[in-house]
Amino acid sequence: MGYKYRGTVRDIEEQAIEAPEPESKPAPVFDPSKCGRYVGYKQHRHFGQEACPPCKASLAKYSRDYRARVRSGQSVVMKTFSPDKCGSYAGYAAHLRHQAPHCQPCLVAHADYMHAYRAKRKQLKKVA
Repeated sequence: MGYKYRGTVRDIEEQAIEAPEPESKPAPVFDPSKCGRYVGYKQHRHFGQEACPPCKASLAKYSRDYRARVRSGQSVVMKTFSPDKCGSYAGYAAHLRHQAPHCQPCLVAHADYMHAYRAKRKQLKKVA
């Protein structure tokens, strides 16, 4: 078999290309120990099953708690803010996610990140 490149015909040898076999992962299995919690309800949904009564009750409780938090003006994020990553861009993102006021180290880290990001984008635009 050949192909044409800049006016000349080149020959190539045909080689059989075999596709790699996909890695097989074990299929997920329904875990009945999770029933009676919100995660159990989500598991029922994942497997396309009708949820059991304890799982439906846990969904109702989760929904009531969520709506109560929204109505009261509280943060709807379940976990509390942990300042472990303060002073980094990840810390800045955690402040946003938890609707917490930003600390000065996180604001500085965000500014540095955005400065580097904009410089990189500007450099890429010049090359292209």
